[in-house]
Formats: sequence, C-alpha cells, structure tokens
Amino acid sequence: MPNLRESVAAALNSSLDSDDLHERPVDRLGAFSKSERIGTLLWRVKYDNDAKSYKPALLLLTRLFRKQKESRNFIHSICKCVLDEWLMDKCRHCGGNGQVIQAQTLVQCSSCNGTGIHRFKDRERARALKMNLDQVEKLNKRLGQIHDYLGDIDRKVNVKTNIELEKWKDYEN
Repeated sequence: MPNLRESVAAALNSSLDSDDLHERPVDRLGAFSKSERIGTLLWRVKYDNDAKSYKPALLLLTRLFRKQKESRNFIHSICKCVLDEWLMDKCRHCGGNGQVIQAQTLVQCSSCNGTGIHRFKDRERARALKMNLDQVEKLNKRLGQIHDYLGDIDRKVNVKTNIELEKWKDYEN
C-alpha cells in the first residue's frame, strides 16, 4: 500500500465517488481536510506538485514566523528559502535513493551517506538569500526553527489524517 502522503496526493486528482464498503479517495480527502490549513497547503505543494498552493503556503508561513517590527520582506525571503529547501530535499547525487551504481555495483551514496537527503550548506543559503556567510550563520538557528516547524506540521497532517480515517473505519464496522 502506498504511504498516506502518496495516497492523499492521488486522491486529490481522482473521482470523488463514494463507496460504503471501502476507503475511497473521497474519504481520504475528507480526513485530510480536517488538518491545519498550512499543513494541507504544504502537502498539496510537496506531494501533489500543486504550484497554486505554494504562494498561500509561503504567505501563511511568513505570517507565522514574522516578529513584531520585523520587515515583512526579510522574513518572507527567509521562509521562502526554507520552504524551497524543504520542497527540494532529495540528494542531488542519488536522487533521494541513498544508493548509486559504481562499477556495476550498488553502493551507498557518498554525498548523503545513504540518507537520500540533501543537506543545504551555508553557501547555498547565502546565495538564495543574497547575503554573506556571516549573516547566514547568524540566521541558522531561525532557519532551523522554520525547518523543524515544516517537519512537525507535515507529521501532524499525517497523524490527523490517519486518525480521521480510523474513525471512518470504526464507524463502518
């Protein structure tokens, strides 16, 4: 069975016909819709490749992390950088597989140490933010907080959707 993220993404583009005997796309979408708005937008962008949800997700993220008297453009650029990193998290060398073929042998990717995840370096962030390395180093804690938030909200949508689907299954039995 595909993971819940893939299942919801498939449901976003399917028929919403109902069936009382089986979990259908409409049931997954109903469960998914009970999550926080920012979470559903993030899932639509990342797992359904819905470009229209990017801007609303970025605006909500900016609102959440903007401190009083802080430039909206400043925090907007920081949130955009982190959101882009979260969306493009696969290792550039192995494509997120964690393994590559060398001399006709499958080996662990040396770029990501087998995790499949791209770890962004301060130089990449400095380029994206149009800042120098010292400025980026001072922002690393804040960038990390936003990254952590994105991971947390992603997990919360997954948990909430699973809980709602379990309620549906209990109701049907």
